[in-house]
Amino acid sequence: MDEQSRKHARSKLNTWQIVVVGEMMVHASAWPFHKPVDAQEVPNYYTVIKEPMDLMTLEANVEDNKYTTLEAFIHDTRKIFDNCKTYNGEGTRYWRCATSLEKFFDDKVREWRSRAAK
Repeated sequence: MDEQSRKHARSKLNTWQIVVVGEMMVHASAWPFHKPVDAQEVPNYYTVIKEPMDLMTLEANVEDNKYTTLEAFIHDTRKIFDNCKTYNGEGTRYWRCATSLEKFFDDKVREWRSRAAK
């Protein structure tokens, strides 16, 4: 199957991932995570954070059907929150955004697992 055909042969999991990432992109707390951190604006970010992740990159990975398991998708999504909390102090607006978006994501995963178990 060529790449174009593979992209059109979406699994239920991949379709759900597309929806979840889309919902996360428009979430009120998602603004700090839309695109990769700009090294010009935050010069030491990539010294501290060795495995960066953002919603734009996550979305591209989902579109490319990279995550064939729920666990792989969760792992990369959690990098967004973990990286933010590692780099920014507790109580900062970035930390609060990460916590809010993480709760939203956790709720979506819980819903998926509940439906998948039926």
